[in-house]
Amino acid sequence: IRQAAPQGVNCYFDNAGGPSTEAVLMCLARFARISVCGQIAYYNLKDPMSARAYPATMVALQNSATIQGFIVTERPRARPGDWTAAQKDMEQWILEGKLKVVEDVSAGIENAFDAFL
Repeated sequence: IRQAAPQGVNCYFDNAGGPSTEAVLMCLARFARISVCGQIAYYNLKDPMSARAYPATMVALQNSATIQGFIVTERPRARPGDWTAAQKDMEQWILEGKLKVVEDVSAGIENAFDAFL
């Protein structure tokens, strides 16, 4: 991680938790922003709070980082779980060219590692 981001990680979208998140937390840049949407590494543990992890709050403190959790089902706030308005907006944005889909496709399992860099 330090090789890919020598000045630190500025933004991290965490949907996994566990060792990958611990590694990123140790490489945060000052004023980093972290979105936490899931913690799959802990879902199947009998006691998720028993998992060994570096205290993320200390890392956040040391780096003046912002960590914000969110659960998709809480959105949109007016009608949780009802995405009709958002889907209509996105459809319109795509038609108007305001929202573009950008893909980076890598073929072959032998290219999997490089696909994530």
